[in-house]
Amino acid sequence: PTFVICLLVMYRCVSSVIVPFLAFGLFILRKLDVFKSITYNLDCAAVGTGILSNSEDFTSFRDGIVFVSAGDLGNLFKHGVDRVERGKIFAIDLHTLQGLGMEDPKELPLVNFPEGRRFQPHGLYYSNQSNNLYAVSHPYQGE
Repeated sequence: PTFVICLLVMYRCVSSVIVPFLAFGLFILRKLDVFKSITYNLDCAAVGTGILSNSEDFTSFRDGIVFVSAGDLGNLFKHGVDRVERGKIFAIDLHTLQGLGMEDPKELPLVNFPEGRRFQPHGLYYSNQSNNLYAVSHPYQGE
């Protein structure tokens, strides 16, 4: 009987802490609108077909503009860097897409990129702090 009494006392102590904690957590989650429903817009359109070949990554810039990497990474890894086109980075203005004005993505020039090096972008990151766009590149065969 002593063991059962100890369990009941522990249960009451733990439940007196856990129940208010869970209630407070639920209150916070409701305030943060975690339980609100999401409506999906399935009106999709292809962007930059023929221009954005094998796009792999994108990163948000500002004012509805995104940067998109493009390059044939599948063939790069399979056949080597000499058998694929040099990769590119494009900018897309999402505001022009909303009205389906569909401006083509704009190719961005590579500034201060070393001469004689291949550019095969994979991952992208834009830093608001430094105002720089960073790209992971796979310029070598077998990499």
